[in-house]
Amino acid sequence: GLLFTLKDVLYVPETPRLDEPFTVKGKVELFGIPFYAPIWVQARVTYPERWWEEIIPIIGSPTVVEGAMVVGSDFEITFPKGFNREGEFALEVLVYAGPTYSIDKTIIPPFPPVTSEETTFIVAGEVPPEEIGFRDFRILSYSKNGGTPVEASGVLELDVGDKCRVNVGFDHRGVAVSGKYHAAIWQERWWDPHDEILNAEKAFTVPASADWESFEDSIDIVITSKIDPGTEYGLYVKIMAVPGPDIFTGDLANVITILGVPAKGEFR
Repeated sequence: GLLFTLKDVLYVPETPRLDEPFTVKGKVELFGIPFYAPIWVQARVTYPERWWEEIIPIIGSPTVVEGAMVVGSDFEITFPKGFNREGEFALEVLVYAGPTYSIDKTIIPPFPPVTSEETTFIVAGEVPPEEIGFRDFRILSYSKNGGTPVEASGVLELDVGDKCRVNVGFDHRGVAVSGKYHAAIWQERWWDPHDEILNAEKAFTVPASADWESFEDSIDIVITSKIDPGTEYGLYVKIMAVPGPDIFTGDLANVITILGVPAKGEFR
């Protein structure tokens, strides 16, 4: 239109999935200035044609329309049920000066729009199932008796009698869950690539959350005489006793050095 114009028209999501809510947004301007009087806006979506609709033109592909009376320039129109067909759709946004309604492809009253804009978008695939549970479970650091932490992949030196404090982090979404951490210092053997020499367990609980939330926690492994002095010890932690399989951090190899039993009177 010469007087009215549409500006900043966009739709979300940019690539909708089958049956996913679809929203069209934008602004109506008069002489380049936001128009604040009542105005009627329609979003008209035409489905891609199926083969029988191409053969019988009188049928044509389906068209769906949502509209709203707008006061204040900005408009937002939603198709709450989305679209049940994949392919390239045509989107037309039309602005009318008075009350306007659509019955199938018929406009009532049959007056032309004062301005309009057209584009296309793609509907592809189904909405993936919502991801819930744990993600990004990892070892953040570890320390001697809760002292200065060593970042993951760094080497920590320990004596018999010390505690190896392992700090872990993860994200969680969903219902409240109780489980256990199982932390282990391991050594590679020919019969077992992750032979656990020392381990520890600790119970934990995370609250329910509708969105992803980050958590950090720690677990201590007591260094006993069961482990020999050496440098080729690794570290890992897993989450147990939760719905589904156990959840593992990555294996950190050669990150723990055991010095032995401290001399009498030596500070640890």
